[in-house]
Amino acid sequence: MKSIFKFLYLLPLLTLLSSPTLFAKTSDGDLNYPELMVTPRASERLAIEAKKEANMDGYWYKQHMTLQLSALATLVSGVQSSGYTPEDNTQTQEQLDSIKFAQIVGVGWLAITTYMVSEYRPYKKSYAEIKKLPRRYKKEKLTRERISEEHLRKTSTIGKRLAWSSFVTNFLASAAVASSSGGNASIFAGISTLVSLGPIFIDYNWEEVYDSHLEYKKKIYGPVAHTGILKNSDNKYIPALYLSYNF
Repeated sequence: MKSIFKFLYLLPLLTLLSSPTLFAKTSDGDLNYPELMVTPRASERLAIEAKKEANMDGYWYKQHMTLQLSALATLVSGVQSSGYTPEDNTQTQEQLDSIKFAQIVGVGWLAITTYMVSEYRPYKKSYAEIKKLPRRYKKEKLTRERISEEHLRKTSTIGKRLAWSSFVTNFLASAAVASSSGGNASIFAGISTLVSLGPIFIDYNWEEVYDSHLEYKKKIYGPVAHTGILKNSDNKYIPALYLSYNF
């Protein structure tokens, strides 16, 4: 009985060590590194995204949509508040400053995202750089893929910083207008404050690309455990736990 339990205890380890995919190699040894095993590779993902940037067919609005909606809402709230007149027909300097700030923030972010749509192509630039790198030997391939991953990560970081910068500035501008206005202007500003949350709740496209790549890398070695029935030396069936690694 003890031997059966000992066998069942060692079975996952034996299965893991005997798995052909654990030490699998291609003819040039590509399976030694996750950067070379993942599909698509980082360089291939750069090529895919660079092609999308080049075509820009329905792609432009997906890139910066949350930032543009937030900026537009802030601008509308500022314009709407500029037409708000209190009962005493006076507006304090604080109210005027909040309205001007909202308008500047809204126009500023619309200008930034419009420029990025028309001129900024991070994937195209990155792919043009790594395309020049040699890839004949495994070391050269690995270098190429790691640099490609760096470009994916940097672009994702830029997207994250843009999203948080948009949230902070648009939220403050909308909140300032909402607190200093009244009537419909205050309602518009309140809606604008909620819209400003969009960039931090909806992942930037650049972040999604890098996160997807990391998720694909995690799945290279996916441990799969399952139970089954095993026949022992006495021709008796006993429960067993199987552990295998595949990709």
